[in-house]
Amino acid sequence: HDYVFAVYVDADGGLWVSTKYNGINYSGTAQRNFRKYYSVEERLLEDYIISGFADDGKGTVWITTEQGGLLSYDCGKDRLKDAGISILKGMDLISPCIDDRYLWLGSMKGLYRYDTRTGSLKYYSSLSQTVALRDNRIGTMFLSDMGDLYVGTTLGLSRYDRERDRFESLDVFNGINITDLEEDSSGMIWVSTYADGIFRYDPV
Repeated sequence: HDYVFAVYVDADGGLWVSTKYNGINYSGTAQRNFRKYYSVEERLLEDYIISGFADDGKGTVWITTEQGGLLSYDCGKDRLKDAGISILKGMDLISPCIDDRYLWLGSMKGLYRYDTRTGSLKYYSSLSQTVALRDNRIGTMFLSDMGDLYVGTTLGLSRYDRERDRFESLDVFNGINITDLEEDSSGMIWVSTYADGIFRYDPV
């Protein structure tokens, strides 16, 4: 038996299932069974939690782990490898989110933006401008159909200001532990929380 940690459908309709200590499972649309990946570059995945997936739409699926760094899967070559970003190794990475050329990565130590073209990495230590609500523990991320990036923490919800390259807190969520985000067909953002119920947020 194993603990399923995350389920993800990629751009080609392939199903990715992450586990707590038993590697990565993948099933394409033409497959009947799962293909299992127990190691990456001779390093066993049994010691790491596979925490999330993000498809860049260009043939690469990015995979976050807890303690095992960032991984990438080349769909064309059927190759799983370590992304080789040493600063991210040993971190609990979660909720990867693709935003054009950038891969956003959440962690308990803050938010990272990885440029998939240049390989540069930028760190955002705090997502709130309010001193009393500053928190660097990321819970979830979501990119809306309008291109707005939302980041939920244990103390609120922030939206990325692209022009100023900073995050602005949405005051209505101050002090609320955000656990997940989703958008419906009318553009409303549904926000689940820990201990505060569910909210429907109108971005307009």
